[in-house]
Amino acid sequence: MTTVAFAGGVMVVDSQTSGDSGALGTWPKLVEMKGRWFSLLGDLCHAHQFVRCLTDPEAQPRVDELNPDSGACELLPNSKLRMYSGAGYIDYEAATFTACGSGAKAAMALMHAGHDPVSTLRWVAMVDLYTRGPFHAVKYDNVEMKFVKWEAR
Repeated sequence: MTTVAFAGGVMVVDSQTSGDSGALGTWPKLVEMKGRWFSLLGDLCHAHQFVRCLTDPEAQPRVDELNPDSGACELLPNSKLRMYSGAGYIDYEAATFTACGSGAKAAMALMHAGHDPVSTLRWVAMVDLYTRGPFHAVKYDNVEMKFVKWEAR
């Protein structure tokens, strides 16, 4: 399972994996592909293929032919979050907050109470069995005009 928290143009992703993905333990679910930053949602193998299809129009199979339970979130250079599924996508403004995954309800409550995305996932990890660190975060630096990634524990 995955928990993603987004607020203020910052996307934070946990690294807990379960047996459904074929990998147990922790695994980075924040990936860079062709200069774009994505969080993987659902089965890691299927989600990675999903991202590959988003970044390569020639990729086979096409996105709409992939596992509908997998998807991705992308942090855009305008600091918006784009959440993809096989059905399409939806954009979230940087001024809003949102969450998805197993710890989404707890994450939304914490961000509504004023927590930033990193502290949100730290708290969610205490109550959601499928959310664990280390946490990987990315934001777009509008001054340097580049993505900045870091790890939080």
